[in-house]
Amino acid sequence: MQGQIGSLYAHLVRFAIRAVKWYREPRLLHMVTSITWPYSLRFKDIVEDIQDTIRQIDRLALGMSQAEQRQILLKLNEAQTANETEQRQIRLELEATRNELEATRMAHAETSRMMLAEIKLAIDGKSTTVIHQNPFYETTALTPTSL
Repeated sequence: MQGQIGSLYAHLVRFAIRAVKWYREPRLLHMVTSITWPYSLRFKDIVEDIQDTIRQIDRLALGMSQAEQRQILLKLNEAQTANETEQRQIRLELEATRNELEATRMAHAETSRMMLAEIKLAIDGKSTTVIHQNPFYETTALTPTSL
């Protein structure tokens, strides 16, 4: 790319040198040379060289742009894959936490049912003390006055 840009500058300098020579000619010579040495003979070759070099630079720039876009796309795909993996891991952790909470809730519910059944038995049997061993709390002793 730098070589092409250097080439473009060289063509522009050559064009400027020819244009300066033409401007330094007397006006009468301009009229004569416009017939004997017209634009197509005097400047056309350099203008075509400039146009060709610009087209080459455009093609190189397009190719470089496409390569950069491919790199960006690859980086985006990598980031998306990493994001999906992280989301999957978070979902798994969330599901495990939900399962743990559900198991704890079920255990508490079962313990509450058992305690209620023991209290009912104690009330029906007119026992003075109900002792319940709860796996989550300390042993509980209930008396009719605490009910």
